Amino acid sequence: MLDRRYMLATTLAAALAGGGGAFARTKGPSIPKTPGARAVTDPAAKKALTAFFTEVFTRQLDRSPELCTSLGVDAGERAAAKGKLDDRSLAAWEVDKTVLAAQLKRLKAMDRNSFAGMDLVNYDTVLFTLAIQDEGNRRFAYAGGPYAVSQLTGSY
Repeated sequence: MLDRRYMLATTLAAALAGGGGAFARTKGPSIPKTPGARAVTDPAAKKALTAFFTEVFTRQLDRSPELCTSLGVDAGERAAAKGKLDDRSLAAWEVDKTVLAAQLKRLKAMDRNSFAGMDLVNYDTVLFTLAIQDEGNRRFAYAGGPYAVSQLTGSY
């Protein structure tokens, strides 16, 4: 019978046999530098990126009382979020699609080469996330999922 210990042991053995042992003895992979990459983030670019991220996050909190409750920030000025649910109407979804597309456009307008370190990682991560969400919004004509009631999405 296949159990967890057997699976973990065979997975580890396969990884080591496949060269994982050689990898473990090295200092790790070297990450190539992007041509034209900076050593540090330009202060003006960092300020703009931080302001953009703050604006996107604040909008998410304003838009989703359930997220506020989930994150535990439904107190003080956001105390009203405790008694509310997210607006999952088609009209709200259309607004969200438009806002997300505008956010993606604004982020793409920033010069990626002006970021370094974690600022670059954060830029790439948010860019990827927004791009995937935007693609899904353009490809599929339903909000949140294909079913009105689902155990996986939303409150019902």
